[in-house]
Amino acid sequence: MSKSEHDWGSKEYDQEWVSKDSQRAAEREAQFNAAISWLSVFVGGRSRVMDLGCGPGTLAEKLLAAFPEMSVICSDGSDEMLRLARQRLNSFGDRASFIQTDFGADKWIAE
Repeated sequence: MSKSEHDWGSKEYDQEWVSKDSQRAAEREAQFNAAISWLSVFVGGRSRVMDLGCGPGTLAEKLLAAFPEMSVICSDGSDEMLRLARQRLNSFGDRASFIQTDFGADKWIAE
């Protein structure tokens, strides 16, 4: 596997990424609204989704707010991103769960 240009797992890098990403808030909001609109066709009642590479939990927060019976499994390789996601999603209680996964591992899905 080739070396990534990203330094995921570095607290400094992850915080810098979140800061840069927040500068794209309007663009991201449009993307999230489109995803929620699309999902509303398929999601009804209780459902569970997995947010792969959840980062700071931005998408999971939108999903949990839009679908009151949904639960989201947030998965990321970075301790810092999962810490930020836990902080962001704390108010949703057990509707949000968290798994740290090394997406670079050959059998990451089996972890």
